[in-house]
Amino acid sequence: MKPKTLILMVVAVVCGLGASYMTSRLLAERDDKPADQPAMTKVKVLVAKKDLAMHTALKQKPEEFFSEREFVKEDAPKDALTKDDLAKLKNKYLKIGRRAGDSITENDLMDNNPTLHLPDGMRAVGIRVNSEQVASGFACVPGSHVDIIWNYKGDAKVLLKNVIVLAADINKDKAQEGGGMLASVVTVALEERDALKVSVARENGTLWLVLRNFDDKGNTDIAPITLEYLHKSDGAPKVEEAPKVVEVPLEKPRTEPETKPEPRKGPPLKKVTVSVRNGPDVSIRHFWEDEQGNLLTSPEQGFENQDQNPVPEPAPSEKKDKLPEKKTGPDA
Repeated sequence: MKPKTLILMVVAVVCGLGASYMTSRLLAERDDKPADQPAMTKVKVLVAKKDLAMHTALKQKPEEFFSEREFVKEDAPKDALTKDDLAKLKNKYLKIGRRAGDSITENDLMDNNPTLHLPDGMRAVGIRVNSEQVASGFACVPGSHVDIIWNYKGDAKVLLKNVIVLAADINKDKAQEGGGMLASVVTVALEERDALKVSVARENGTLWLVLRNFDDKGNTDIAPITLEYLHKSDGAPKVEEAPKVVEVPLEKPRTEPETKPEPRKGPPLKKVTVSVRNGPDVSIRHFWEDEQGNLLTSPEQGFENQDQNPVPEPAPSEKKDKLPEKKTGPDA
């Protein structure tokens, strides 16, 4: 190797070692010198103390359900409520459940729990439907009034009337387009017996929700429609009308004029007066003589004799008037 080349190699090695030494010194000095970095900003937000179920009532003391947790501002949950927002939680209900440590936002709250609108004695019953069964969504709006129709083997009948819709799993995207509010399950309020009817009917046929007007209070009974009826009938089914009650005026009792019974006629009697002398005393006695010559002490005795011995009626031949005999001779 030439001496010139060897010298250049030595110089290059020395320069490399020198550069490496200087670089390490500079890095060491930088680590020793504290960096002037700005302090990280931290915030405190409310998080759930424990697992909270959906529709939990926060009531007047939401601090019993939430506590503060510190986050770096850049890493803090977006729109999370803080301790200053506790007043916004009072008398609210959770729209969705929260796990322990989850933050809370205003979108997670609602003013009323849907189950609070259920009247006493009523039950919330879910009915699975499609768009046709709820009139393209117009029969599943919460607060609507509907009739429930049951279809079974070609027959149809109105199962329940004027039923209140409580809630529905509404597709919000479809609702915002201006159409009906489509849902797959509609929750209605029913009495316990009606809930049993719906339970049996949906297992043995199809249920349809028919929207009705709020002001429609009609409760006319409609006869069920059968497949046979549709084949035979040309018109609409007749509405079963209640029998009419016709009031018939009461006839006044007829009052017949009172007829006095005719006095009873007794047998003809002849009055006989007799003077009886007993010494200086003289008394007058009256007797009555009938047609047979019997003496009676009073006229009533004649009625008794007549009842005991009635006079026989003449025979029919004797009752006939005898025709006058036809005279013959010169005088005829």
